[in-house]
Amino acid sequence: MKIDNMKNCWKEEDKRISERTNINRNVSFQKLRSSFNEMKVWHFIRIIQWIIIMPLFFIWIVFPDMKNDGSALFYVALGGLILILISFCFSYIYHYIYLSEIDFSESISKVQKRISQSEMLDKKIYVYRLISLLIAFLCAYKVFGTPSLEPKRIMLLGLFVFLMIYNLFVRLKQQIPQEYAKVKSCLDEMENEEED
Repeated sequence: MKIDNMKNCWKEEDKRISERTNINRNVSFQKLRSSFNEMKVWHFIRIIQWIIIMPLFFIWIVFPDMKNDGSALFYVALGGLILILISFCFSYIYHYIYLSEIDFSESISKVQKRISQSEMLDKKIYVYRLISLLIAFLCAYKVFGTPSLEPKRIMLLGLFVFLMIYNLFVRLKQQIPQEYAKVKSCLDEMENEEED
């Protein structure tokens, strides 16, 4: 009788532990989904912003102020500027699609790997955008008329390049890792729960 009672107690305790583990796992999964969806929403908002900003940029800034000298270089510069800005938009869309394809039904290690790859992709795309922005800046020089290179303009250009490089450093070392930190911490929690 005592042995049967002990067995029943152990079964009940196992059942409670199993229920508690399932509840904890569900809570962690909901936190993960919430953090991931929040990150996806911000990426989607960036796409919408870019789709709205790009035409306005051309209508209000480029077309009214461009100085068409009729040269082939002007049309190459204008075409380059348009292609660079469109590629920015496509880079946002591509990264959003990559995020959308992450499947949380896979193992935690696979999801962690995909999230890390997404973070690296985000960083690479940001570096690409920065380099493209420098090229776009050169194209804009031709589209808006090549200004004279006075010391004051050279200093402003140097300041602009310095700010872009500083922004690159901050974005790559702080902002992008912070965006992914919440999702990664949720995945780590889930992995720890599985090990326990």
